[in-house]
Amino acid sequence: MLQPTPLQPATSVPPPDGSGQDGVGALVDFALGFLLRQYLVILLLVLLAGVAGAIFLVVTPPTYTAQAKIFIGTQKAEFVQQQSLFAEAPIDNAQIETQIEILLSKAIVASVVQKLKLGDDPEFASPPVGLISWVLQVFNNPTAAEPKLDTEIAIARLADGLTVKRVGFSFLARNRR
Repeated sequence: MLQPTPLQPATSVPPPDGSGQDGVGALVDFALGFLLRQYLVILLLVLLAGVAGAIFLVVTPPTYTAQAKIFIGTQKAEFVQQQSLFAEAPIDNAQIETQIEILLSKAIVASVVQKLKLGDDPEFASPPVGLISWVLQVFNNPTAAEPKLDTEIAIARLADGLTVKRVGFSFLARNRR
Protein backbone atom coordinates (compact mmCIF):
# COMPACT_ATOMS: atom_id res chain seq x y z
CA MET A 1 0.00 0.00 0.00
CA LEU A 2 2.15 2.82 1.22
CA GLN A 3 5.64 2.70 0.00
CA PRO A 4 8.30 4.77 1.73
CA THR A 5 10.03 7.26 -0.53
CA PRO A 6 13.50 8.47 0.26
CA LEU A 7 13.77 12.08 1.46
CA GLN A 8 15.21 14.47 -1.05
CA PRO A 9 17.18 17.53 0.05
CA ALA A 10 15.57 20.96 -0.43
CA THR A 11 18.69 22.32 -2.10
CA SER A 12 20.87 20.50 -4.47
CA VAL A 13 24.28 19.72 -3.10
CA PRO A 14 27.04 19.26 -5.66
CA PRO A 15 28.60 15.83 -5.65
CA PRO A 16 31.84 15.61 -3.73
CA ASP A 17 33.81 14.60 -6.80
CA GLY A 18 34.31 18.26 -7.78
CA SER A 19 32.21 18.22 -10.94
CA GLY A 20 29.88 20.95 -9.53
CA GLN A 21 30.26 24.73 -9.80
CA ASP A 22 32.95 26.63 -7.99
CA GLY A 23 32.19 28.46 -4.70
CA VAL A 24 31.62 31.93 -6.23
CA GLY A 25 29.28 30.65 -8.93
CA ALA A 26 27.19 28.75 -6.39
CA LEU A 27 27.00 31.82 -4.19
CA VAL A 28 25.85 33.99 -7.11
CA ASP A 29 23.23 31.39 -8.06
CA PHE A 30 21.99 31.23 -4.48
CA ALA A 31 21.79 35.06 -4.18
CA LEU A 32 20.01 35.40 -7.53
CA GLY A 33 17.56 32.65 -6.57
CA PHE A 34 16.88 34.34 -3.24
CA LEU A 35 16.23 37.71 -4.91
CA LEU A 36 13.91 36.15 -7.48
CA ARG A 37 11.96 34.27 -4.80
CA GLN A 38 11.67 37.25 -2.43
CA TYR A 39 11.23 40.14 -4.88
CA LEU A 40 7.71 40.92 -3.67
CA VAL A 41 8.82 41.21 -0.04
CA ILE A 42 11.80 43.38 -1.02
CA LEU A 43 9.60 45.61 -3.21
CA LEU A 44 7.02 45.98 -0.44
CA LEU A 45 9.70 46.98 2.11
CA VAL A 46 11.21 49.55 -0.27
CA LEU A 47 7.76 51.08 -0.88
CA LEU A 48 7.02 51.20 2.86
CA ALA A 49 10.35 52.90 3.53
CA GLY A 50 9.62 55.46 0.79
CA VAL A 51 6.18 56.21 2.22
CA ALA A 52 7.63 56.53 5.74
CA GLY A 53 10.29 58.95 4.43
CA ALA A 54 7.65 61.05 2.63
CA ILE A 55 5.50 61.21 5.78
CA PHE A 56 8.55 62.28 7.80
CA LEU A 57 9.30 65.10 5.33
CA VAL A 58 5.71 66.35 5.46
CA VAL A 59 5.38 66.21 9.26
CA THR A 60 8.79 67.60 10.24
CA PRO A 61 9.11 71.39 10.12
CA PRO A 62 11.94 72.71 7.96
CA THR A 63 15.00 73.98 9.77
CA TYR A 64 17.78 76.08 8.38
CA THR A 65 21.17 76.85 9.83
CA ALA A 66 23.32 79.86 9.03
CA GLN A 67 26.62 80.88 10.55
CA ALA A 68 28.67 84.08 10.38
CA LYS A 69 31.66 85.59 12.14
CA ILE A 70 31.61 89.27 13.03
CA PHE A 71 34.70 91.30 13.84
CA ILE A 72 34.08 93.60 16.79
CA GLY A 73 36.37 96.59 16.47
CA THR A 74 37.95 98.32 19.40
CA GLN A 75 38.11 101.89 18.21
CA LYS A 76 39.09 104.52 20.71
CA ALA A 77 39.02 108.26 20.48
CA GLU A 78 41.98 109.87 18.73
CA PHE A 79 43.25 111.71 21.80
CA VAL A 80 43.30 108.43 23.79
CA GLN A 81 45.33 106.72 21.05
CA GLN A 82 47.92 109.51 21.02
CA GLN A 83 48.47 109.40 24.78
CA SER A 84 48.60 105.61 25.01
CA LEU A 85 51.82 104.11 26.32
CA PHE A 86 51.03 100.69 24.88
CA ALA A 87 51.31 99.91 21.18
CA GLU A 88 48.21 97.73 21.39
CA ALA A 89 45.54 98.25 24.01
CA PRO A 90 44.57 95.20 26.06
CA ILE A 91 41.35 93.43 25.19
CA ASP A 92 38.39 94.92 27.00
CA ASN A 93 36.17 91.93 27.86
CA ALA A 94 33.31 94.09 29.09
CA GLN A 95 33.18 95.99 25.80
CA ILE A 96 33.05 92.80 23.75
CA GLU A 97 30.36 91.26 25.98
CA THR A 98 28.36 94.48 25.61
CA GLN A 99 28.60 94.25 21.82
CA ILE A 100 27.44 90.62 21.93
CA GLU A 101 24.41 91.57 24.03
CA ILE A 102 23.60 94.40 21.61
CA LEU A 103 23.63 91.88 18.75
CA LEU A 104 21.14 89.73 20.68
CA SER A 105 18.81 92.64 21.53
CA LYS A 106 15.23 92.71 20.30
CA ALA A 107 15.77 96.05 18.54
CA ILE A 108 18.55 94.62 16.34
CA VAL A 109 16.55 91.45 15.62
CA ALA A 110 13.49 93.55 14.72
CA SER A 111 15.52 95.73 12.36
CA VAL A 112 16.90 92.59 10.65
CA VAL A 113 13.37 91.22 10.25
CA GLN A 114 12.12 94.51 8.80
CA LYS A 115 15.09 95.08 6.50
CA LEU A 116 15.01 91.54 5.09
CA LYS A 117 11.18 91.52 5.07
CA LEU A 118 11.07 88.23 6.96
CA GLY A 119 7.55 89.01 8.17
CA ASP A 120 6.33 88.55 4.58
CA ASP A 121 8.11 85.21 4.14
CA PRO A 122 5.55 82.45 4.82
CA GLU A 123 8.24 79.92 5.70
CA PHE A 124 9.77 82.22 8.29
CA ALA A 125 6.84 84.18 9.69
CA SER A 126 4.32 81.37 9.98
CA PRO A 127 4.13 79.49 13.26
CA PRO A 128 6.14 76.26 13.36
CA VAL A 129 4.43 73.39 11.59
CA GLY A 130 4.98 69.87 12.78
CA LEU A 131 3.23 66.98 14.40
CA ILE A 132 3.90 68.14 17.96
CA SER A 133 2.86 71.76 17.31
CA TRP A 134 -0.27 70.53 15.49
CA VAL A 135 -1.22 68.39 18.52
CA LEU A 136 -0.58 71.35 20.85
CA GLN A 137 -2.80 73.58 18.69
CA VAL A 138 -5.62 71.04 18.90
CA PHE A 139 -5.52 70.99 22.71
CA ASN A 140 -5.02 74.75 23.13
CA ASN A 141 -7.92 77.12 22.67
CA PRO A 142 -7.02 79.05 19.50
CA THR A 143 -9.86 81.58 19.90
CA ALA A 144 -8.65 82.70 23.34
CA ALA A 145 -5.19 83.62 22.08
CA GLU A 146 -4.69 87.02 20.54
CA PRO A 147 -3.43 86.65 16.97
CA LYS A 148 0.16 87.78 16.55
CA LEU A 149 1.42 89.78 13.64
CA ASP A 150 3.68 88.04 11.15
CA THR A 151 6.56 90.34 12.05
CA GLU A 152 6.18 89.49 15.75
CA ILE A 153 6.29 85.78 14.93
CA ALA A 154 9.34 86.31 12.73
CA ILE A 155 11.10 88.34 15.46
CA ALA A 156 10.34 85.67 18.06
CA ARG A 157 11.55 82.82 15.83
CA LEU A 158 14.75 84.67 14.91
CA ALA A 159 15.48 85.63 18.53
CA ASP A 160 14.84 82.08 19.78
CA GLY A 161 17.25 80.52 17.33
CA LEU A 162 19.98 83.15 17.46
CA THR A 163 23.16 82.50 19.41
CA VAL A 164 26.18 84.78 19.55
CA LYS A 165 29.38 83.54 21.18
CA ARG A 166 32.84 84.96 21.40
CA VAL A 167 35.50 82.97 19.57
CA GLY A 168 38.19 82.35 22.17
CA PHE A 169 39.76 85.60 23.36
CA SER A 170 39.62 87.23 19.94
CA PHE A 171 37.57 90.12 18.66
CA LEU A 172 35.38 87.70 16.65
CA ALA A 173 31.82 86.76 17.53
CA ARG A 174 30.18 83.71 15.94
CA ASN A 175 26.49 84.05 15.08
CA ARG A 176 24.43 80.95 14.56
CA ARG A 177 20.83 80.47 13.52
